[in-house]
Amino acid sequence: MRADDQSSGNEWFPDDSDEGERATGDGESDEYDESSPDQQASDDPAVQAGERNVAAWHPVAAASGYPPDSPSSASRPPPRMLPGDERAPLRILAVGDIFGGPGRDVARAMIPRLRRERSIDLVIANGENAAGGRGLTRSTADELFGAGIDVLTLGNHTWSQREMETVLKDETLPILRPLNYPPGVPGRGFLDLHVRGTRVRVVSLMGRVFMGESLDDAFRTMDDLLQITPDDAAVFVDFHAEATSEKVAMGWHLDGRVSAVWGTHTHVPTADARILPSGTAFVTDLGMTGPQNSIIGSAVPQVLQRFLTGMPVRFTVATGPATFNAVIIEIDRRTRRGRGIWRRDHWDVVL
Repeated sequence: MRADDQSSGNEWFPDDSDEGERATGDGESDEYDESSPDQQASDDPAVQAGERNVAAWHPVAAASGYPPDSPSSASRPPPRMLPGDERAPLRILAVGDIFGGPGRDVARAMIPRLRRERSIDLVIANGENAAGGRGLTRSTADELFGAGIDVLTLGNHTWSQREMETVLKDETLPILRPLNYPPGVPGRGFLDLHVRGTRVRVVSLMGRVFMGESLDDAFRTMDDLLQITPDDAAVFVDFHAEATSEKVAMGWHLDGRVSAVWGTHTHVPTADARILPSGTAFVTDLGMTGPQNSIIGSAVPQVLQRFLTGMPVRFTVATGPATFNAVIIEIDRRTRRGRGIWRRDHWDVVL
């Protein structure tokens, strides 16, 4: 266990994750590369060391039917794109909550590989549990940027590490705290980028149901932001929330107004990745990138003791094999609407 993988509080760490699925919004069939690396034996050390379900691609709801007709209808991985192909859609990798040292390690092993094999243009990850399962630090952020992450979002553990108030004042760092914190709070809640000639806006939001935070209304905060968002921007929203109903409601509220909405926070992946009717890619929760044999990241005995006795317990980050939960989202660069969304989940990654 890493020295920083300890929590000083008696905290419960919610969690959310899911597995390899694709949904399309227009019914079109893409041409897939039969020589995909996911169909072959891998040279990747993480795979050779014991990674399970490397090509975990399962069909998800398309506009024409859900669930799929039969197991044989399972869709293949998203196609590989030729570098520099201006017709190619924008491809985003959204990574579930990175938890402690195991989460950082598996992110470092998996993200460069996925960027290479799936021609990923932009990687957005939730990093609010990256430092010992509780918050983020400048050093852990730098480690994750070195792993290939372009933007880090946060949530209810934004202020768990004292240095973050100073870190978030540095707007040269692509780290976002929830936009709907009250005015005057350090940091920013959205970031504008240009990716392959496309204007992109990344937004961090946090829900209020069961979260125990003093926050402004995320729905109206997002409405206000869209009033000042350029029409040609592809907008990606990480909605960090506990209640699935609140996350699904946000997806519908923003359908057709943003390119994609995904939920974080619960560390448990959900099986509802889809393109909503007006073109927004959506999944209720990405899941977790961190220790697999855990209770949403924390060591099992300590969390069980808390439940069984009700007594304060010091939680630590679990050890052992890791899981990597994420989705790949394709966006039409002309319309800024979702073309497809695939779950990308890896289990039993031994590093």
